Amino acid sequence: SRDGVRMLTASLDGHVRLWDPSSGAQLSQPMPHDSQVLSVWFDDTDKNALTLTLGGQASVWSLARLPAFYSPVSFDGEVIALRSDAKRAIVVRDNRLRLEDEDGELNKAQPTNRQEGIRFCRFRGDDLVIGWVGDDATTISRLKADGTETHASITGPTLFGPMDYEPQQGLVLGGWLFNRQIASSLEVRRFDTPKEPILKLDHDSSVTAALFAPSGRYLLSTIRQQAYAFRGAPP
Repeated sequence: SRDGVRMLTASLDGHVRLWDPSSGAQLSQPMPHDSQVLSVWFDDTDKNALTLTLGGQASVWSLARLPAFYSPVSFDGEVIALRSDAKRAIVVRDNRLRLEDEDGELNKAQPTNRQEGIRFCRFRGDDLVIGWVGDDATTISRLKADGTETHASITGPTLFGPMDYEPQQGLVLGGWLFNRQIASSLEVRRFDTPKEPILKLDHDSSVTAALFAPSGRYLLSTIRQQAYAFRGAPP
């Protein structure tokens, strides 16, 4: 959460859990899902948890009163990204990525079929950020609320595993493959000048998850059975 008092985790068993990170105590009963949970995060108020499952089902869990209870979010297609207010989503339908809100599709004229090679798709504030992997480069696309779209290209390495984007500072967090060697480190790059990393974060083994904290001041990552917190994201 933005105040650092609560933390959400998702597990392969389909359960989401709410924790006190300072004590390690679980604050609520596990929140069950019908399939593996791919993403979980707090909304902008920190009063709700938003989840996405492997089957593309989106749900909103109220955390205002515990134990948490949920309400499903309905979009026409497999949801792969959900805005924090749960009113806009990226869905896959008819083998194409489509941007939809509660009233239906927003880009009917030009749906994109670039879902092949996608490694990352997430709303950050009002920005939609997508990471694509091509034959010789990774492309990061940023679509802003006013409709403008910009792209950053990283040639050579291939994006793998976890990735995140910090909109206030324009920072990209991710891991990249060099010569098919899976590195146990993460790199931070600036979206506007992505050629060289500005920060490298080494780990003891392969990284399983990584993200910016909601405040943008911390980097959080996990390897098997261990979690890291890196204080002070680059200014």
